Amino acid sequence: MNLLTHFLGIWPEIFLFIGIMILLLYGLFITNNILNSSSIAIFILFLTGFLILNQSIQIPSLILNEHFIMDSLGQFGKILILIGTISHFIFSNHYFLKEQIKKSEYSLLILLSILGLLLFISAYDLISLYLTLELQALALYVLASYKRNSEYSTEAGLKYFILGAFSSGLFLFGSSLIYGFSGLTQFNDLIAFVTIGEIPIGFQIGIIFLLIGLLFKIAAVPFHFWIPDVYEGSPTSVTAYFAIVPKVSIIIVFIRLLDFFFESFTFNVTSLFSVLAFLSLIVGSLGALFQTRIKRLLAYSAIGHIGYLLLGFAAHSTESMVAILVYLSIYIITLIIIFAIILSLYSNEMNIKYITELSGLAQLNPWLGFIFSFMLFSLAGIPPLAGFFGKLNLLMSTIHQSLYFITIIAVLISVMSTFYYIRIIKIIYFDSMNENLKIIWTFQNKSIIMILGLIHLLYFFYSDGVLNWMTNLF
Repeated sequence: MNLLTHFLGIWPEIFLFIGIMILLLYGLFITNNILNSSSIAIFILFLTGFLILNQSIQIPSLILNEHFIMDSLGQFGKILILIGTISHFIFSNHYFLKEQIKKSEYSLLILLSILGLLLFISAYDLISLYLTLELQALALYVLASYKRNSEYSTEAGLKYFILGAFSSGLFLFGSSLIYGFSGLTQFNDLIAFVTIGEIPIGFQIGIIFLLIGLLFKIAAVPFHFWIPDVYEGSPTSVTAYFAIVPKVSIIIVFIRLLDFFFESFTFNVTSLFSVLAFLSLIVGSLGALFQTRIKRLLAYSAIGHIGYLLLGFAAHSTESMVAILVYLSIYIITLIIIFAIILSLYSNEMNIKYITELSGLAQLNPWLGFIFSFMLFSLAGIPPLAGFFGKLNLLMSTIHQSLYFITIIAVLISVMSTFYYIRIIKIIYFDSMNENLKIIWTFQNKSIIMILGLIHLLYFFYSDGVLNWMTNLF
């Protein structure tokens, strides 16, 4: 493979890095704000997405001394990340102005984290995996504590940094054990290592530490303790970013490495993922039942949805991997719409914090109340909405692998979880009007909600086509 092929393989990431340097210089020297820094960031991300879609190299292929892989699965994950980030910039624009957030530094941090996420998706070596994981994590730590005049934001950043550094240490320790017992870091070599001969116990312990590091990043139980406080304390736009974007890269890496995880252990890994899924579903649903703040509720809801994704990993089949991608895509689109609505709502001149502040939203704006309820029903998995089909695909994949017990548990928990979503809908439609509730409705937010809402609605008619297309990614 010649040098040009290696260069083309990471050209989108190189372009993004150049864009970050340009934005840094722009914020440093251009003080009269000829262009909004978030608009420049959106333009850079659009071009990065265009370059990813038009990569002409033959895939799958290993590049840069086999440290990175280019394949259709990675391209899909990168595009999903860019869609989420561009949407985040668009619907957060008014929030930046109202909260007087310095957008140039904020945009730079977001782009740096995106650079890390894109490289992380393509990483195919323990060294590159760790370095790219830390690149995105460092930017996220700063974003969590971005609102420096808020003690809650500072606390969120500190907690995220301490626990995140601890999980990174476990990840690195696991990687060192894997290398120490195999002498290998490249994934193809490691997969070959676990398929021939006896696997040392130290190697298996290393894989466990590696898994813990990754499970922390997606807030799977019992590694979830950071997420409610970080979601609650971070600025709302940052919470939206955390909820929508970073977990995509971890899920893609999990899918890529799942065969490796299953081959590495002498015990039944299906049982391990089933237990993690069960715990995440239980903790997420029970935790959300008792929340009064909307961001904490969404945090526990996120834990529950990670439980459904872990069900797909437990099933360990091509069908379940496709179901995971479908579920993840629907979940991301739903969250974009929900956060676009939340960032448009104000009570007492501040963004809404408590669920009760949504009371009377349907009277104030019937269309917005309807679309918010529509998305909540989708998260709950009510047919015939897209969220229902996402859950159905995952549960069918577990049934096909004879995982009947955990499937029944997941169905029962799904029924229980509808309570806290319906409670919000009840507040929106039937509680007395919150006189302080105001909607600051921008054209950008309307556009995001209408376009993605339409895509969400049309999934009912094109679900089979989406499943067939995603099957081709494997």
